[in-house]
Amino acid sequence: MVDLGIVNDERRLTDAGRALLAIAESGNFSRDNILRIPNDSFIYFKQLLKSSCLFETDNVRPYVVLAYILSEIGEISKSEFTYLLPLAINKEKTERIVNYIKAIRSNYATIDDAIVSVISEMENYQEAKKMLIETSVINDVLIQEIGMNRKSRTYDVPYARLYHTLRAFNTTPNDNTAIELFNAVDKISGKARTYWKMYLFNSVSRHRLETTGIRNVKRNKAILTIADEIAFKEEFFKLLHLFKAKSLLDDYYDLNKRYFKTSDTIIFQDDKVRFDIIPNCYFALVKDCLLDIAFSKADNLELNCEMSEIESTLTVTQEQLFNKAEELYGVQVRSIIDIQDFVEKERYERLNHMIDTRFTDDVLVNLMTMFENRNDDDIQSIVTNNADVPTIFEYILAIVWYKISGRQKKLTYVQLYHIFEQAYQSNIAPNMWYQEELTNKL
Repeated sequence: MVDLGIVNDERRLTDAGRALLAIAESGNFSRDNILRIPNDSFIYFKQLLKSSCLFETDNVRPYVVLAYILSEIGEISKSEFTYLLPLAINKEKTERIVNYIKAIRSNYATIDDAIVSVISEMENYQEAKKMLIETSVINDVLIQEIGMNRKSRTYDVPYARLYHTLRAFNTTPNDNTAIELFNAVDKISGKARTYWKMYLFNSVSRHRLETTGIRNVKRNKAILTIADEIAFKEEFFKLLHLFKAKSLLDDYYDLNKRYFKTSDTIIFQDDKVRFDIIPNCYFALVKDCLLDIAFSKADNLELNCEMSEIESTLTVTQEQLFNKAEELYGVQVRSIIDIQDFVEKERYERLNHMIDTRFTDDVLVNLMTMFENRNDDDIQSIVTNNADVPTIFEYILAIVWYKISGRQKKLTYVQLYHIFEQAYQSNIAPNMWYQEELTNKL
């Protein structure tokens, strides 16, 4: 909340925070803003445009960087969002990330190539790599030094054993050294362990390895074939920090996703990340100014200001949005009603796609049984672990009645409440109601 300018360093509401609170207290979530998103989301949107974080000596506005990349590319994959977006820490690297994504689409590069390219330029990585190459005795102390673990260097101790078992396998590749290699990888903590296993072995199953031995090892990997010690050290160092970087970026995916979704402008669907319709039109109009503000600090973060006060070039007219919508989507837009109808139609298509793919009738009926029995872990594994079970129940109930209503649009929560209250107060026992009534209706 401090980073977004909703509260200050003393945890007191800012001007932007008070505006957000006023919306919540009044219940006025209307969409009477340029993007036609709920008014609370519009405040988050403006705060995200201003919000920045300090990286080394540079300020980075993450949302603006994402907006620039999406404006250049159209949409990015979940993997590109997870691993490449956080590497765009200055103008030069942002433009390079855009070029890398284009190269990846053309099969000229990989995400791993992009990660290695960026982190290998950092001075502390270059110094650590030089230290490894120039040191003849590879022990725990050295590995902890070159691992640069941000939590505790003791987490990196297992990499010393991995280094020596990799060398041993290179010298004597057999079933025994293959098992030793697996055991060494198994001592690594966190998701980096999984990356090493997937890289070195055909199967991450210990039983499979014990059954097939050396045949389960991917013998074509460079780290397993390099004889020259210097070249081996370089490859080991590259993989060490590549997998650690990917593990760290994995951990931040969900947080970054939540952060951007507060604006109600970004769609995460089918492992793709893109702008919603009107935001896409908006950023297509202002994309030329995005890099100019992406790496600066806003002076008015805590103020609930107008768009023009954030940056004059961020101001667009409704007429410009209408014209851009016609250009990008091929729809005729004569009034705000036309574009609202188009946006609503697209949103319902996304909703129906999600329901058809994730919440079939059988799944919904089974979930209601799980709610009754309070099988909370099973419920969260099916739906999401990012919400508590009572909240999940509300969402699932809404989906159930949306389907029962024949997928009528604009079925409000008030209507939903009255429908559920009527059913609940029927003569059918509550714990039997969903089994008889719900199953029949679905």
